[in-house]
Amino acid sequence: MRTLLGFGERSLGRKGTLVSPVGLAAYGIKSSGRAMSDVYRSGIERGINLFLWAPAFKEMTKALLELSPEERSRLFIVGGAGWGGPRRIRKTLRSHLKTLGLDKFSAFFLFWVRSRFRVRSSVVEQLISLREEGLTDNIGLSIHKRMFAYELHERDIFDIFMLRYNAAHRGLEGDFLEGLDPLGLPGVLTYTATRWGKLLVRPPGWT
Repeated sequence: MRTLLGFGERSLGRKGTLVSPVGLAAYGIKSSGRAMSDVYRSGIERGINLFLWAPAFKEMTKALLELSPEERSRLFIVGGAGWGGPRRIRKTLRSHLKTLGLDKFSAFFLFWVRSRFRVRSSVVEQLISLREEGLTDNIGLSIHKRMFAYELHERDIFDIFMLRYNAAHRGLEGDFLEGLDPLGLPGVLTYTATRWGKLLVRPPGWT
């Protein structure tokens, strides 16, 4: 595995696992004529070890399954559940582990959290149980609502938060980051750094 030149690894989660500063998911990644699975493999060869995975990401699944179990175990793979109560979440996690040939996830998220009902006590208790059983090293969530995210952080439950952060969606520093312990949990992942590519488009009149 080659190193991403100029970018050091960072610790993430309860175990302080070292991860690449850039992770890969699926939306917006273009292959430029290559098979998408080759793009993921190329990322791994260049030092990327952080992957946000979902069953819909067929080419990522293919690339991960082409790795040996030992190679997969060196990756920080984030899975998650987009909906459902406690039993559905457990069933989803076990099904996804089977799909990827894994014994555990590095992190398992509640995706797209928008309401308090989504993080009700029965759901939180199930997530904690999954972590205690060793089926995931970390539990976390993805969320757009920054103030709600900080409220959840203060409950000291989740190990990792994933929040939107880019030049068009600002305010994360004051609403969330400034209140965190820089040396402790939770870990923070950000996404849509280019606002789905829109921030890379030349503005009208730009010279």
